[in-house]
Amino acid sequence: MSTVTVFLNKIIIIQSLNAGRTGSRLQDDLNIRTALSEGRVSSELFDVGTKDEFMACLHKINREVRAGCYYPLIHIEAHGLNDTTGIALAAPDNYVTWQEMKGPLTEINIATRLNLIVCISACYGANFARSLATDDRAPCWALVGPKESILPRDLLKDFTAFYSELLESKDGGAALRRLYRDQYGDDAFYHFTTAEMFFESVWIGYIRDYCNNDALNERANGIIRELKKIGAYKGQSRNELKTELLRQQPDKFMQSKEHYFMMDLFEESRERFSQDYATIMQKVTEA
Repeated sequence: MSTVTVFLNKIIIIQSLNAGRTGSRLQDDLNIRTALSEGRVSSELFDVGTKDEFMACLHKINREVRAGCYYPLIHIEAHGLNDTTGIALAAPDNYVTWQEMKGPLTEINIATRLNLIVCISACYGANFARSLATDDRAPCWALVGPKESILPRDLLKDFTAFYSELLESKDGGAALRRLYRDQYGDDAFYHFTTAEMFFESVWIGYIRDYCNNDALNERANGIIRELKKIGAYKGQSRNELKTELLRQQPDKFMQSKEHYFMMDLFEESRERFSQDYATIMQKVTEA
């Protein structure tokens, strides 16, 4: 994976909490740290209660980014839903699912030219990654969040350390090490993924699970059944259909890559994101 420089000059906290107010406490700390950055980085807190207010906040950020006001890192402070599908908001019976959040974040990510970092400080926040798909646009360049339930005081402590390191050293790797508290792999409290890491992981899994011989046989048989059903079957053998499926795969990979990484919108994405089909196939073979 190539090294990527990401631009940000504003940390935006979106808080939706009735008690604890950890977002406000994090903002107090950021006010001090960003003041020492001599104007290079600023921070702002949005307090929202309802779903409509949450969505309106994302739309406001989108408008301001498109107007050239800043490049944001968006930090969300809320409670995670127990079914891991999104976040609960301060107002009773108000929640936002990952699927609902994905669209507005994608618009902001487009406005940042694929530079958006999203930190979800809520139980199960890393599960936002489950809403992603490689046939969509990438909703952010990087995602950080806890994998499981975690105490608010620990979230505050860990993210305070994360931003302290990020603002002082400007080293994302060092900031993540502070966040992780030297717990990695299955023991880690947090999950970090980038657009590249997610895209590569999905394609490796797809080729491994759906392009092996058994899966190709099943897919080819399904195509034959469908063609017969609509009266379009012309006697193609299963092996011919399997060969055609494999022949089309590199082109589908490139179409997916260009759309996901917004290469049709931003020429610089072609240099930033260098994944190729041959490398993916090699990793599948190695695995």
